Amino acid sequence: MKLRGLILLVMVAVLLGLAACGNGRDEDELPNGASRTPLDNATQNDASSQDREFIERSDHGYIAMQHIRFMNDYLYRRPPFTYRELETALWIVDELKAMGHEAVNIEVQQFHVSDVSRPETLQRMVMFGIYGGREMREYSQNVVLTIPGQSERVIIIGAHYDTVQYVGASDNASGVALLLESAQRMLEMDNYYTLVYVFFGAEEIGLYGAEFFVGELSEEQRENIIFMFNADVLFEGPYLLYMAGVNNNGFRSDNEITAIFSEVAYGLRYSHGIELITYHRGIYRWLSDHMVFFRNDIPVVCVFGLNSRGDTFDVRVLHSYRDCYHYITERWPGKMEENMWAFSVFLEALLMARF
Repeated sequence: MKLRGLILLVMVAVLLGLAACGNGRDEDELPNGASRTPLDNATQNDASSQDREFIERSDHGYIAMQHIRFMNDYLYRRPPFTYRELETALWIVDELKAMGHEAVNIEVQQFHVSDVSRPETLQRMVMFGIYGGREMREYSQNVVLTIPGQSERVIIIGAHYDTVQYVGASDNASGVALLLESAQRMLEMDNYYTLVYVFFGAEEIGLYGAEFFVGELSEEQRENIIFMFNADVLFEGPYLLYMAGVNNNGFRSDNEITAIFSEVAYGLRYSHGIELITYHRGIYRWLSDHMVFFRNDIPVVCVFGLNSRGDTFDVRVLHSYRDCYHYITERWPGKMEENMWAFSVFLEALLMARF
């Protein structure tokens, strides 16, 4: 009996040691709560009752939730210029092909660390614990998918897939998952404009994937872009924010395109009950890939799901061990599903609008 009691105590101690999500694990270990059966194989029949309720209400957001869970459990911690970041890029390519997108419409853009290795960049790499480590590699990459439309005018839809040293469910598996779901849904749509989905690498150390992408565009290609949609940090809180604008001598301004963003957002309040909050000054506050396009005079709209703090908006799990699917699900049940549903509806409405 004493031996059996000792074994039981050891087992309890081990289980308690695994309680922190994604905290201090080797790359081949899974965060606490991970399932060995990827959710991308789930069906409505084997989903939980909560999942079935979600599916019955709308299929918007459901595919995205599967991708978030998979990335959280199998592709967590994706720092820039690492093999884990590369593994994630290759997974994105595989997912796009599995949906039915032709290889000729998928491009992997590689860029070298020497292209971005300014002193402040190297300092941030040191801070994130990745520079000079066993994972460091010379290249990062963007994954670019093009869906041709009736018009050659282009809408850019972007999200970064790299992370700091944490799991990265909200920042930014959420944005990646939104784009993957949209890319799958648009296969069945008659899109008027040409859609270019860009999964950016090396965002966390200075928006370098976005800088490389825009730097490769000709002046004619830049002028052909209608707007850039950016998805980042989509369920830090229940407030659904969209930030839009065009660059007017360094200041945010509006034009006929941003007016349509507002019309679409306003319409969704009545058609779907989606409360999208206008927070245009957030374009400057929340540094993400949209800023590269904004500085190059391309209209932008970006979405965030944030928490409220006084008279402003803030984050709760960003760049911490709490940025984990299992932690967020336990702490704020249903928040991820609600936000992903709303942003999926908003994105699709924008892509199907006429500008």
